[in-house]
Amino acid sequence: MSIFRARHVDLANTSDRSPIEAWDVAAIAHQYETFIERWRPLLPQIRTGRITGARAVATRTEVMDTYRRFPVLDPQLPIALMPADWPRGRARELFVSVYDGLAAPAEEHVRAVVARFADSPDPGIRAHTTGDLRAGAA
Repeated sequence: MSIFRARHVDLANTSDRSPIEAWDVAAIAHQYETFIERWRPLLPQIRTGRITGARAVATRTEVMDTYRRFPVLDPQLPIALMPADWPRGRARELFVSVYDGLAAPAEEHVRAVVARFADSPDPGIRAHTTGDLRAGAA
């Protein structure tokens, strides 16, 4: 049997610096804003079904590749510590809209391509969503 005992000890703070100063938040915000500017114009096309086929697959892949860099750049500190209007939430919402919005047309395209070569009419292809990723189901 093991027992662990601990107590909270306040450390002496010899600095008036904020923890946020350890990151270049202006540069990170710029990366988020660049992401938003790049992907926002696609939303009307996605909503109206104008992005289909191989373009849906390629766009989905590209938006994931771009977005997955943010957890390394952004310190992921509580939003209360971040500058006003921190763009993390807007970028996340946009990513979800693009990635999930293209799931069905991307899946349809991949199914059609695989069907040309598969023995089975339904090879079990399914596009995952951000919800699947969060749940660990993908």
